[in-house]
Amino acid sequence: MRIISDSMIHEFGDRLLNIHPSLLPLHAGKMDLAVHADVIQNNEEFTGCTLHVVSKEVDNGRIVMQSQCRVHDYDTPIQLKRKVQELEADCILNYVKIFSTFNIGYSLDVGEASKFVGGLRNMIPTIGGFCSINDGIGTSTDGVGSKMEIANKYNNYENIGVDLVAMCVNDLLVCGVRPTLFLDYIAVDRMDTEKCKKVVDSIYRGCKIAKCMLVGGETAEMRHIFFKDKMDISGFAVGTVVHKLPRMEEMDDKCVLYGLPSNGLHANGFTLIHQLLKNNQYDVGELLKPTKIYMELLDLPVRCNVLGAAHITGGGFSNIARIIPPTLDYNITEQWEFPRVFKWVQEMSGLSREDMLNTFNCGIGVVLVSTHIDDRLIKEFKLIKLGRLNVKLQNKC
Repeated sequence: MRIISDSMIHEFGDRLLNIHPSLLPLHAGKMDLAVHADVIQNNEEFTGCTLHVVSKEVDNGRIVMQSQCRVHDYDTPIQLKRKVQELEADCILNYVKIFSTFNIGYSLDVGEASKFVGGLRNMIPTIGGFCSINDGIGTSTDGVGSKMEIANKYNNYENIGVDLVAMCVNDLLVCGVRPTLFLDYIAVDRMDTEKCKKVVDSIYRGCKIAKCMLVGGETAEMRHIFFKDKMDISGFAVGTVVHKLPRMEEMDDKCVLYGLPSNGLHANGFTLIHQLLKNNQYDVGELLKPTKIYMELLDLPVRCNVLGAAHITGGGFSNIARIIPPTLDYNITEQWEFPRVFKWVQEMSGLSREDMLNTFNCGIGVVLVSTHIDDRLIKEFKLIKLGRLNVKLQNKC
């Protein structure tokens, strides 16, 4: 028997299970025939097995399921072992059958993230926007989150670098900043030239779409931090301001919300996607479609009265609150049809429409705030009308 390391317990949490040949907490810490010999010596009427979550303390994790059988006078330790081993097999199968009928429960903790950012604002009052702007220069940084884990699992890195560039430059574009420079950071458990080249190639392709230069980066081997074959990436983008966005002082309750379509899931919500794929199948190519880079945001403010733009990433449509004045609120009134991949996520996860909108882009990658956009531009940019701004009620939290 091997004692599981603390790092593995931390990595897998409640997903790491062990089967023990006794009715825990009886005979905790003992193994094999020693357990069954004690059962006979103690004249116990019943014995059995326990399926439990692995914890740092041996045989002390939360009990998930137990099965039992009667102990007879004629049983020997070896006979008991055989009986309990049969119980163990049935217990594991029963657990799998029960577990497979559940929708995966998913706890959304958007509030905790907001609390963290709120605490940072006390230290750095200027944070909270999509990027930082100083002396006409915009800067942003981001990663691809748990989407990287899906790319790792399926050894598919063709578009993950485009995602990285998009997550960074879209945060510039919604602030009226034209991307000019990009740097990347790649962390791996150990150097894999072929894998890293695929990632850098896709980063370069993303930079071409964003019309910015890939000027450098860093690659780090971190064997004591990452598990085998794991990788993570992050990026940093710089640009020059060409439009003043958002213009909160011009917003009022007559403003309308419009959506620019997304290219799929983009790069948020993948912690849930990773869980769903354990018990369900979906087109991985569809899940890994690259995040759209919204270069049209440099053109739209010239052609219509765009007062603000919100990048719909982590936290979903709550990102709209980051670009409107504190006296106003947003109201999503339209019930557009979710694209197919979001319908699948909602069905498999059991999330409500409200939770979906607070987690995923649901087919809308950027939300625009405008006084009015004419039908010709709505058609050209495939805009979707979403709702409007309204005056925030005094007693509304």
